[in-house]
Amino acid sequence: IQARRLTKLSVEAAKPRAERFELSDGGSPLRLVVFPSGAKSWIVRFRVGSRTRKLTVGPYPALSLADARITAAQALSAVALGSDPAETKRRQRERQSETVRAAVDDYVQRWQRPRNKTAEEVKAVLSRVLVTPLGSREVCDITRRDLKRILDGANRNTIAKVKHFFRWCARQDMIEHSPADALASDEPVVSRDRV
Repeated sequence: IQARRLTKLSVEAAKPRAERFELSDGGSPLRLVVFPSGAKSWIVRFRVGSRTRKLTVGPYPALSLADARITAAQALSAVALGSDPAETKRRQRERQSETVRAAVDDYVQRWQRPRNKTAEEVKAVLSRVLVTPLGSREVCDITRRDLKRILDGANRNTIAKVKHFFRWCARQDMIEHSPADALASDEPVVSRDRV
């Protein structure tokens, strides 16, 4: 017995139960997940090798039944070509988490706070010079030209903080090499009086 294909009416009529459940789109690996809260979401179940995988396609009604079928077909095409769309999506999410904003937060939490009493000062400087102009961009997309533009006229201390941040990013394998290594300050060295 083959399950019936979903229709717009059957999707809209799916009522929540005490536990989440899935409705199959006929023999297709596309499923509508209905949550106890009443929220609905599209998923695709597929196999890669011996592993059963799940790819969340998107929420209903933001993603219509027709669009979910198209996305499911694209995912299955990728599987047929030897790819794992769920793993690809996970990597994309991981890369998106490597924005300048997220990397600065991570750097301050993991490197600066345990080792440096002035971690908040470092965070303030990096937030001002990096996060404000470049926060939503990925760390790996930042170029030396970007840094020269935003650090024009910056003092040696600020440039040193930026260099250290990008070297840390390179050590964390977020980037191949630091775009800040060739930066130099035109400001003369000013000695400070120590107390």
